[in-house]
Amino acid sequence: MYLYTLKLYKNSSENNDIMKTLTNEKTFKGQSRTVVDVLNPVIDLAGIDVNKYNYCYVEELQRYYYIENMIISPNGIYRLHMHVDVLMTYREDILASSGLITRNREFNPYSGDYEAESRYTLSKHEFENGFNFSNGDFVLVTMRG
Repeated sequence: MYLYTLKLYKNSSENNDIMKTLTNEKTFKGQSRTVVDVLNPVIDLAGIDVNKYNYCYVEELQRYYYIENMIISPNGIYRLHMHVDVLMTYREDILASSGLITRNREFNPYSGDYEAESRYTLSKHEFENGFNFSNGDFVLVTMRG
């Protein structure tokens, strides 16, 4: 049996936010009776209502987790199925890192050393002779970025 110190939170931030907004912190002791997966732990809590929480920090594992599923047993035990939040867990390392990205693996020849302009334009054009790629014309459509 593994004992854990859990800090449960209400997370109101998006999953891709590196600095989460955490409220309603409560500290509890939990246990797991089986082998623990560090990336996806399953931890049992007894005698408390954890329905208002959706986020967790496990001190012994030094990781933040999303509470993805709760199973409530008739005997009052809550089984929390969690998944690691990599951004919040390693945020200090991520924020301290720096780098220069010149190209990515999926190289796009239409992007690169070109000036870009951000503006809203809506235009409708009827093609007189239909749409034909072979004449060198193309249509660029972007929505929200």
